[in-house]
Amino acid sequence: MSWREKADKLRRQSLHDDDEDDKVVMAVIESSKMSKRCKKKRRVETRRFIERRRELGHAQIVQDYLAENPMYPEAIFKRRFRMSSRLFRNILQDIEINNPYFRQLPDACGRLGASAVQKCTAALRVLAYGRSADSIDEYVRLGESTIIECVKQFADSIVNLYAEQYLNRPTAEEMKSISEFNAKRGFPGMLGSLDCMHWIWKNAPKAHQGQYKGYKKNASTMVLEGIVSHDLYFWHAFFGCPGSLNDINILDRSPLMSDLCKGKYARCDYVMNEKQKDEPYWLVDGIYTELSCFVKTIAEPQGEKDQLFACRQESVRKDVERAFGVLQNLWRILKTPCEFWYRSDIITIAYACLHFTT
Repeated sequence: MSWREKADKLRRQSLHDDDEDDKVVMAVIESSKMSKRCKKKRRVETRRFIERRRELGHAQIVQDYLAENPMYPEAIFKRRFRMSSRLFRNILQDIEINNPYFRQLPDACGRLGASAVQKCTAALRVLAYGRSADSIDEYVRLGESTIIECVKQFADSIVNLYAEQYLNRPTAEEMKSISEFNAKRGFPGMLGSLDCMHWIWKNAPKAHQGQYKGYKKNASTMVLEGIVSHDLYFWHAFFGCPGSLNDINILDRSPLMSDLCKGKYARCDYVMNEKQKDEPYWLVDGIYTELSCFVKTIAEPQGEKDQLFACRQESVRKDVERAFGVLQNLWRILKTPCEFWYRSDIITIAYACLHFTT
């Protein structure tokens, strides 16, 4: 074989190899395209639109609770909504007027959106039972993201509408009635008990978890400071401090002492130990500082007099502990770890629950 024949043979062989390589490359490209198409189809299937028939959800709620002859009586309504049906209707009307989010408006196709009854019911179920938004989808027929937005908008509306009416300082007449009732229990001039409660923040940001840990080692918490009278009414509430702070640090940030120093609390005349006084005070535990507005128990009572005072003080101060328990049982969202992400939303939800409790 001459050298020309050998050169032609090598050229044909190289061309054949190039064709085979091109086929392999094209096969790889086609397989990658097919895999992308399959992934895209899977994404479309998981994110596909679900027709929930929200009109049926509204009709079901009205038939069960708000019709002229509802399926469930008033007692069950109070247990599940944490309020009477009359109060629910009034709140529903106020929210629908003041917050455009709760108005039932048509969409681009002319179909009416979710009603205010559905949105308020979804928000109250999440607050009252502490359940996840996805767990009540079958009844109210709203999506998870919509229910979460309903909770935020509902809590924000409650705080904006009723903040001036609740969680205010007691007036002179109210202070007089509270002082007279507490005088029968042995504490004239006492306006209530002061203490703090922690709420677990499950989805706290990693960068802030060290700041919000302290009360519970493995969980981030936010603190609620409250003053409660004998009828479990919250006269003062301050929420949002990190759980790493103790009661003294929270008191430094709270507006309670500044309001007291500025004279925003009304005076209340009473007699204690045969002396005329007009400064109100609160019952606290042993961590608070020695101030005239705080009455603490005696750590190690020696005589019968000290033992009697410590026993009475500790029993009366249980009003605030009982109030925190009632608050958490009424609104179970405060008892379960909070799954909301933003601190501002959590604060608004906590104050909304306090408005309903007071």
